[in-house]
Amino acid sequence: GTLRRQGFCAAWNVFVQLGCTDDSYAMEVPADMTWSSFFDAFLPPAPDGDLRASLSGYLGLDPTGQVMDQLDWLGVFGNEPVGLTAGSPAQLLQHLLEQKWALGAGDKDMIVMQHVFRYARGAERRRLSSSLVVEGRDRTDTAMARTVGLPLAIAARLVLNGQVAERGVLLPLSSGLYDPILDELEELGIAFREQEEVLPD
Repeated sequence: GTLRRQGFCAAWNVFVQLGCTDDSYAMEVPADMTWSSFFDAFLPPAPDGDLRASLSGYLGLDPTGQVMDQLDWLGVFGNEPVGLTAGSPAQLLQHLLEQKWALGAGDKDMIVMQHVFRYARGAERRRLSSSLVVEGRDRTDTAMARTVGLPLAIAARLVLNGQVAERGVLLPLSSGLYDPILDELEELGIAFREQEEVLPD
């Protein structure tokens, strides 16, 4: 799985359950719409108008729990204007997240990834761990941007230089495609480190 801050997945699931990640239709956004009224629109009508109680009751959340604290920090219950005139629920949510999750002047991101494979070779049980750690350089040259953008840029250059014979939409399953990309990424400091061990019986 992906390492996230504690409670991230449970909080994200709130948006999924409400339908706020839907990108299939556009909404008109009234000029006076606040974030609390936006999220309230995804809930059944509540007689008292208490978004916190309505949301926690509808999704079975602890009203004083961590998920509700995270939603509060994000501004879900706030009266800040949405600031857009239209967009899909997903686009509006993205707008809020981009404001709240923006990296500050001294911030850096970091990607930590680990794959663990257990397998048998004959009678021997083994484990292979493949780990990647990439730290962003600053708030614009991020680890996420480097690990997504550099492989694509390298692949595009390989195609433009005629070093990729295949045509069409390709999965990176051919060593002729992935080997040069992985080799160059390693030169740029982006590489998985592998550790293999024999497991005790």
